[in-house]
Amino acid sequence: MVPWLRRFCALLCLLLMLSPAVAYAEPVEEARALWVVRTDMYSKANIDFMFNLAKVMGANVLIVQVTAGGETVVRSELYPRSPHVVQGFDPLAYVIELAHAEGIEVHAWINALVLGGFSTRPSDPMHIVNARPEFITYSADGRSLLEYLGRLTANIPSDLPGLMLEPTLPAVRAHVAAHAAEIARNYDVDGIHLDYIRYAGRGYGYHPETREAFKAEYGYDPLEFAPPNAVAFAEQHGVALRAQLERAWDDYRRDAVTQTVVEVYEAVTAEKPWVVVSASVFANQNDAYQHRFQDWTKWLREGLIDLVIPMAYGTNPLVVRQQIAVATQSARLSGRHVYAGLGIYNIGADRQTLTTMIEDSRELGAQGFSLFSYQSIVGDLNTFLMVREMFGQGERPAVPAMPWKPSRPD
Repeated sequence: MVPWLRRFCALLCLLLMLSPAVAYAEPVEEARALWVVRTDMYSKANIDFMFNLAKVMGANVLIVQVTAGGETVVRSELYPRSPHVVQGFDPLAYVIELAHAEGIEVHAWINALVLGGFSTRPSDPMHIVNARPEFITYSADGRSLLEYLGRLTANIPSDLPGLMLEPTLPAVRAHVAAHAAEIARNYDVDGIHLDYIRYAGRGYGYHPETREAFKAEYGYDPLEFAPPNAVAFAEQHGVALRAQLERAWDDYRRDAVTQTVVEVYEAVTAEKPWVVVSASVFANQNDAYQHRFQDWTKWLREGLIDLVIPMAYGTNPLVVRQQIAVATQSARLSGRHVYAGLGIYNIGADRQTLTTMIEDSRELGAQGFSLFSYQSIVGDLNTFLMVREMFGQGERPAVPAMPWKPSRPD
């Protein structure tokens, strides 16, 4: 162990011995999840340190990032292995071994429709950018996002988190679903967690194949009525037709994202019916629906997914309450589950704010909460001690069961 880790652990042990026990009304069942980004998944030492602190805190669900930037830390036939992982080491298998021995769930977190950034082109021939460049979406100016590779950040649209895949393409949906299925098949995971299951914004999705398919159905290429051509189109064809086509185009992309969720769910549960399929979503439902084409309230209402975690990362408890209320109300029709996704990186050691958000989530009927992220908690000792105290001094309730899911076989 490196010296700074040794000093940190020694100080932590002392503070845990000195910190007073605080009595809280402990729920019998409640998910207490932590998102763990991939940098803590690269080696056995990283995972040991992460897992021991998560266990001390009292987490009962670990959502561990396994696939991001077009690379993965798991065994895969579809994504290249991250070069940061220690040779011969299987991070996900090791986390599962540790966690299941303690009764802690492990959900494998996949960045579904986003790849890496734009600074350099990946060199691995297996990377999607090289193996399947036709999977990359296009912007409203009719250009592939691949054209942004190697550009300065200032010349890249601010709403782009990275290269994005195009979910209207059946091959892209099949690719995402196949990767989720191979993880479920190869590992004893409790769940598959989808992140970036959305568009970057309204100005994307203009892939040539997508435009051709839309035109075959509706008679017009979306570029004809999209900005900057919207005004001219409305003048020539009428405002009503332009508005009708825009709604159809929005629905076309929105339905593609929903269909991706459906195909992932079917692929995963075909492998192991008991594995939970979840997604982190934009907590502002209107923004998610109108601008990201992420119709997550429908996913809940119609039971297309097991669990949704709205990323309610703000610091205003009233806003967070409203966002979680939309989710829990949507889930009541199908009985599906909701965890409140809380931004501990924003909240820090603000005990009152975090307490209010957790209590509000319980009152609204959420089945638990997830904190983003583990790294933000352990980066500040006061935040760590606060979370541990609020988690019941390391006590772990049961994760709420999902009655519609079959039990894991013995």
